[in-house]
Amino acid sequence: IDCTVNSVHDGGDHFVVFGSVHSLSDVPKKKPRPLLFYHGQYTGIEPDKNTPADWRNDLEAFLTATTDDTWL
Repeated sequence: IDCTVNSVHDGGDHFVVFGSVHSLSDVPKKKPRPLLFYHGQYTGIEPDKNTPADWRNDLEAFLTATTDDTWL
């Protein structure tokens, strides 16, 4: 990872570092995805997983509310 630290802020029990990433790898023609730190671990954003699944008409009546607090 080739990066530059732009600023460091006191976050109470930790520090928050903001920076610029210049290069993540040398894989040609592959656009790098953002790296996130969430709930104590690193993760990423995967655009193909943000697409909803196809609608299934056979599940239309699977859950039916008979009243505001009852589900069948």
